[in-house]
Amino acid sequence: MLNKKITKNIFISILFLYSLFCVLTIGQGWDEIDNYIRGKITLDYLFSLGRISEDAFLRESYSTFYWSIKYLLSNIFPKKYLIESGHFLNLIFSLTALFGVKKIAKEFFNNEIGNLSFLILFFVPFFFGHFGVNGKDTVLAVCHIWIFVYLIKYLKTKNRKTQTNSFFKIGVFAALGTGIQLVFLGSLLPIILFFVLEIFYFKNFINKSFSLKKLLVDILKSFLIFYSLLILFWIDAHSNILLNPIKFLINIYSENYPTGWEYNLSAGKYYLSKNVSWSYLLENFFFKLPEYFIFSYAIFLFLIVKYKLFFIKHFKYFWKNLVLILFLIAFPTLLLIFLPFPIYDGLRLFLWIVPYLCVVPALVIYFLYKNYKNKVSKLISFILFPLILLFLKNFISYTPYHYSYLNSFNNFFEDRQTTFEVDYWGLSLNELIKSSDINNRKKFIFTVCGVNEDNVKYYLKKNGIYNFEFNSELKSDYVVLTNRATSFNNEVSNCLFKFENVNEFEVKRNNILLSAIRKNPLKEN
Repeated sequence: MLNKKITKNIFISILFLYSLFCVLTIGQGWDEIDNYIRGKITLDYLFSLGRISEDAFLRESYSTFYWSIKYLLSNIFPKKYLIESGHFLNLIFSLTALFGVKKIAKEFFNNEIGNLSFLILFFVPFFFGHFGVNGKDTVLAVCHIWIFVYLIKYLKTKNRKTQTNSFFKIGVFAALGTGIQLVFLGSLLPIILFFVLEIFYFKNFINKSFSLKKLLVDILKSFLIFYSLLILFWIDAHSNILLNPIKFLINIYSENYPTGWEYNLSAGKYYLSKNVSWSYLLENFFFKLPEYFIFSYAIFLFLIVKYKLFFIKHFKYFWKNLVLILFLIAFPTLLLIFLPFPIYDGLRLFLWIVPYLCVVPALVIYFLYKNYKNKVSKLISFILFPLILLFLKNFISYTPYHYSYLNSFNNFFEDRQTTFEVDYWGLSLNELIKSSDINNRKKFIFTVCGVNEDNVKYYLKKNGIYNFEFNSELKSDYVVLTNRATSFNNEVSNCLFKFENVNEFEVKRNNILLSAIRKNPLKEN
């Protein structure tokens, strides 16, 4: 038993060290500095009792609870490691999502499903790849899963103190999430629906001494905690804490409100971000989830029909719990069908779905383990486990840019470089510039496409290059680019097509181009 525990701890330590290596190796994210500035402005305002010395883009749209705390903690480290310390803090916070899904899966199914879900979530490439750099969407994922955990804990416990603490933590997580995305609470609708049905209809988790009156009191307390924290770090709302939040919320639905990146690329098709297809998420899941994930979902349909008695016997309330998990996964696609909204950067805006996606593969692996002598199980295992090994090989090959992962189904496209945007964060810029032979012996004139110009300047200087300038695409010698969708000749196209030329320098993973420096074919002679 002791050896088993030691082995488990060593394995988890290896996973942590690998993830730590990745988050400290990747470059600076697109808007990472903007988030630091927003967090700093709020802290300066609070500590000076109302003085604002600088501005930040769309500051009024955010309550900087998470970013202010992160900025404060980052000051523990030397200033020159601001980016690396931020990545480390993001990593620590993001990893708590793994423990959250473990708890949910354990409550809904059993401890083995919890452990498997934990492990599977760690290796989801587009989730793992955001651990360090993403101070927005991984935070939302953590908040979503832990609000769910504490709602179930509230229902199950008879201890009044535990109930009060649960709703206190729900208030804190709700403030964290809403501060980053004002409509975050809307993503909780399936969980809220489950909570209401559990109280008044299902009564599967609810304890016998549950009090509706006490619940209403706890909801009120939780709301006060939520609103107080949200407003405290939302400095642009301070002039009118009742009306300004409503005004800012309405503003994000206005025609002129910036919606991130304006263009999109999905499965080789180009869109304006505000006009993406309802099938956008399904396409992204199919081509970006590991092959064994796709196979697990396909074979799961067969298993729950053929061996439904196994699942009913092993898992209490199996069908109800499964329907809830599937509803959580399907919810964003249903919104896209009935209430279309702008989407960009692949699956980045929907990372909160990912923990729930891991439950079905966990159920399939559990079934195979429990029925290893069954001929059907042996046949499925003969297909599934080689797919897992293939995936792990590819997973490692993307180090440290795992969010750029594309599965083998992308090979069916004629041009794999333009099926999806890959390095939309521009994290490979550091490696690109470091591996180039750009130097100070001559002046380089750059333009950019699909990357943040300030980040390119940062990495040029970091690598000791100062003899450069940036100019328009008609007056520059070189272009630094990724394969992001962009506007060209009055239609949505791709940076690779707009600046079609050979790569002078490039960064690739698994034969997929992440970023490159090219001679500018659009320069005026």
